[in-house]
Amino acid sequence: MHAVIFGSTGLTGSHLVEVLSQDSRFSKIHAASRTEPESLPNKVIHLPFATNNIVIPDNTDVVFCCLGTTIKKAGSQREFEKVDLHSVFTVAQKARLQGVKTFVLVSSTGANARSRNFYLRTKGRAEEKLLNLEFQRLYIMRPALLLGQRSEKRAGENIAQKIMPLFNFMFIGKLLKYKPISAKTVAKTMIYVAVNQPPSHIFECDELHKLAQHLPIE
Repeated sequence: MHAVIFGSTGLTGSHLVEVLSQDSRFSKIHAASRTEPESLPNKVIHLPFATNNIVIPDNTDVVFCCLGTTIKKAGSQREFEKVDLHSVFTVAQKARLQGVKTFVLVSSTGANARSRNFYLRTKGRAEEKLLNLEFQRLYIMRPALLLGQRSEKRAGENIAQKIMPLFNFMFIGKLLKYKPISAKTVAKTMIYVAVNQPPSHIFECDELHKLAQHLPIE
């Protein structure tokens, strides 16, 4: 299989690069990013990324989209939308036109196009636009707080990562969908659905946790 990862330098995307490079089912992986990394694992090829020139290589079987930013980093809600809504949709649209059959998106718990929360509303709008593209197989992952070491510092998130695991015992039943999850686990579940093609389209975080129980998560 041939795969392309957009957002390959982010927390989840970087784990995808690592895991896919060791997966014999994937013979070629393109990692899209604005700047070329100093080194990449075997089978991984850098794909230049620019919002005004998005390229999907020929014979791509699956696109993994981990594009995302924060309003603080983006500078404004409008700039945030450019990444989490418009860039995500443009990548998906290009993939659909290129004939890619499987598209896997990292969204967020609580994503809803009609939410009063701007962040969740933007994520929900992106999901709706992708669903309208009618991919043969579209998978939307909705993780809660992502655990892992980011290359960029996010003070509030770093504090939450340290505190939230102390309350894991509380995340049971209906609250399981809000339980923090490691980015590497999300990456592996993304690969799982891309390869095994389950009937579900949207995976809430509780489903990701349950799915992870059957995967070799390190």
